[in-house]
Amino acid sequence: MTARPDFQAPLTRALVVGSSSTTIWGLTGEERLKRLFATKGIPSMHDDGGPVEGDSGSLIGIRGDHVIEATLVVNLMATEGTALCLPDGRLVAFHVPSSVAPAAVAALRAEAMTPELQAAVTIVRPKDLAYNRQLRKRAIPYVLPISDANRAAIEKQVFAGSYKGVTDIATKFLFPWPVRQLTHVAAALRLSPNQVTFVSFLLTILTTWFFHQGQFFAGILSGWGMCLLDSVDGKLARVTLTSSKLGDVFDHGIDLIHPPFWYWGFMVGLGTPFSGHE
Repeated sequence: MTARPDFQAPLTRALVVGSSSTTIWGLTGEERLKRLFATKGIPSMHDDGGPVEGDSGSLIGIRGDHVIEATLVVNLMATEGTALCLPDGRLVAFHVPSSVAPAAVAALRAEAMTPELQAAVTIVRPKDLAYNRQLRKRAIPYVLPISDANRAAIEKQVFAGSYKGVTDIATKFLFPWPVRQLTHVAAALRLSPNQVTFVSFLLTILTTWFFHQGQFFAGILSGWGMCLLDSVDGKLARVTLTSSKLGDVFDHGIDLIHPPFWYWGFMVGLGTPFSGHE
């Protein structure tokens, strides 16, 4: 019996057009995009301005001098035959068959649709790609040009989009400012989310010990520190696009197992002030 050759699906490639040296949360626009494409196993390269050859598979083209909300890029990856245009008509990204790639790249370099490309694709706006299937909610569909002048505004927008949801009063009113500052520090130090989670784990143990010893004020302080870092690691992962399955298990594992240890330590500690009394 003759063995059938392995089937290989057509390759999807990504081309980053344009760049900016301004970093957003420690990453250039191109670095952000390459990390995002890597999560889907899509090889990416920077546009050198040369000719683009048509081939099998498809090509994703995207402006590297813009920050495009991650949900929009993920949905674009899954939607071949589309061109993402801003409300003013400027072309910022596309996903097309390789046969259309030369015309699409030329249009993206000029940031303007051409009649040839317009006839070959479906034009979508940012709001059309904003639904996050994983979180089952609509993302804020931002596409922002990168510059030093609007760096702070972009980082604020990206950080706001990193919140999966608000679960309590502290998360809504008390945490955003300190968590954002700590996330800035972690990004500047090039810390990984897992390193932040590990520090959070150490604070979890320390809090249990403080409660056990009846040092409640110190325990509350370290417990709040743990809660802050528990928020920082997730935000850092999303703003720097460095999420991992290991980090997700580590983070949520701590969330699940630490409460009974804290309760136990607290109850034991409550007995300490009265241990010398009959």
